[in-house]
Amino acid sequence: MKSCMIYGANGFTAGLILDQALQQGLTPILAGRSGSIAELAAGHDLEYRIFDLNDGAEIQDNLRDIDILVNCAGPYKYTATPLLEACMATSTHYLDITGEYTVFQEAERLEEEARNAGVIITPGVGFDIIPTDGMTKYLVDTHPEGQAIKLAIYGEGAFPSKGTTATAIEGLTESDYILQDGKVVKVRRPYHVQNFTYEIDGEKKRRLAMTIGLPDPFTARKSTGIENLQIYFCSPPSMIRGAGIAYRLRFLFNIPGVKWVLKKLAIKGDPGAEVRAGAKNYVLGEIYSDFKEKPLARYQLTTMNGYDLTAVGTVHAVKTLMQGVETSGYLTPSQLMGIDWLLQSEGIDLIALGPLE
Repeated sequence: MKSCMIYGANGFTAGLILDQALQQGLTPILAGRSGSIAELAAGHDLEYRIFDLNDGAEIQDNLRDIDILVNCAGPYKYTATPLLEACMATSTHYLDITGEYTVFQEAERLEEEARNAGVIITPGVGFDIIPTDGMTKYLVDTHPEGQAIKLAIYGEGAFPSKGTTATAIEGLTESDYILQDGKVVKVRRPYHVQNFTYEIDGEKKRRLAMTIGLPDPFTARKSTGIENLQIYFCSPPSMIRGAGIAYRLRFLFNIPGVKWVLKKLAIKGDPGAEVRAGAKNYVLGEIYSDFKEKPLARYQLTTMNGYDLTAVGTVHAVKTLMQGVETSGYLTPSQLMGIDWLLQSEGIDLIALGPLE
């Protein structure tokens, strides 16, 4: 069996991935920067390694015998590049669970190098971006005449983990992006606000949503060839107003200590099993001939909570690589794994929605 390492293994989501991996008979090597890795590994009778990301040679030494690396250490704008560069040198496949678009930009930059090294790079093998990438792929496959896509994410029941909250605060000053005529275009936040209609428990529910800086504008064209895409996140009006204010005052967040204070105020904890069990996410997908017209078709993908989906998706990606993939370079999740496995997974439901009224 090919070897697998989970870096940042002492994090909340990494723990869910580890549990899922063990349930499926995998024995990953645990790694990270903290000494708590040793205790975690001992509790599962697993091998472990402790190293930080400041020394490229040390990272390479720890990856030379590793076939697959799963990076769970965020924020990924700090951890992805040193690990990716080491993976190129050691011919180690790279996976992570990020939703930070900068990592996908880095993956694009390294694509030729990855091909030459025989390495696969697939960021975003969790809730960001498996369901949205899968929805985009499904829309294009079923409606090849479509020219433009809108995606909208709505979640019920869970709150973000400590790591997710920290990453979100790091991204408060970032711009949004859209895919427009085949080019990724940088836009203000929020670029656009609109209502989307979901079907939840047999009822139509309208939810207000704003464009958000998730990586789908960077991945959609690679996955499907589509040239126009916007992605939205459903939020209350107060949060949408707050996002706009934060973007206009983004220079304040560069003052030393401001983000640290925000993290201390905002971080609550991690969603436990009971909270996650009662949570669901909904990904709405609309495909158009033109955004000025009504959609050609509308679909809704209902999933389990994002954290458990991340665990399932990551382990599926690892097993896909262990079975062997006859290509190399930068692949999106749908390119690496397809979408049939997702649509057939327990807790996943895809329905066609009626036309907009």
